[in-house]
Amino acid sequence: MAAIQNKGLDVLFRHIKKKLRITLKNIQHIIRRDALSRHPVIINSIPKSGTHMLEDMLDEIPGLRYVGCKTLSSWDNIESRYLKKLAKQKKGTVLLGHLTALPSVINEINKNETKVILLIRDPRDVVVSFVNYVMYIDKTHMAHEYLNSFDSDSERIDAAIEGNKPGVPNLRTLLNQYEGWSSLESVLVCRYEDLLSEAHGGSESKQKETIKRILSHLQINEYHDVISSMIKRLEYQKSSTFFKGGSGKWMGILTPEQKNKIKEYAGSWLMKYGYENDLEW
Repeated sequence: MAAIQNKGLDVLFRHIKKKLRITLKNIQHIIRRDALSRHPVIINSIPKSGTHMLEDMLDEIPGLRYVGCKTLSSWDNIESRYLKKLAKQKKGTVLLGHLTALPSVINEINKNETKVILLIRDPRDVVVSFVNYVMYIDKTHMAHEYLNSFDSDSERIDAAIEGNKPGVPNLRTLLNQYEGWSSLESVLVCRYEDLLSEAHGGSESKQKETIKRILSHLQINEYHDVISSMIKRLEYQKSSTFFKGGSGKWMGILTPEQKNKIKEYAGSWLMKYGYENDLEW
């Protein structure tokens, strides 16, 4: 019971801190109009790919401000209220999304001249992180009861790969639902791993290069120490959804059978986005 109460307090404090940041950002937004993004911005991602990590990093840019609404989501369809939010989004504001590449969503993005950052992550780590999150962090998640019916995390990982249950999509289907974003001019595909520091298994040079690509995509000038501020923000991040360990945690967890199943479902995807050169892993 105490652990649940502490978790509730952590969520409450994070919410309060976010509201305070939004207020401060609105003040900065007024003062620094020269830094204003000329477009609305959406951080879009496959779930468990670092949405809040990138949100916190972009929070260091005075010209952007998070509007504080719930993460937008879609699968085979999208709620009309979410489409309205996309249509009415103002330039210089940031929305978070787990939005599949639906024609209706892309249409609103194009009409509103929205810039999208599609954050992707090694699907092997996505599966491991998803099970960890649903089982031990957010026990209100719709998939918790289903995953909790298994006796071990290894069995839960099997279930997360196969999917086809409420809140637990099949891995191949999940990746395919987002694939339509990658060919759009308004979308920058960004790898989660390329934003990590060396301490989390990343590369300092790749991290800076990726941040510069993001700023260029959003048409925001690099001024003062914005890049170093974004990097420092990641180092001090304490999000409850940030699964400690960075990239490659799957290597000590997945069984040979699970690896073979992921090769079947996501092998070509892993090679397309530079995670592997072949299927010999």
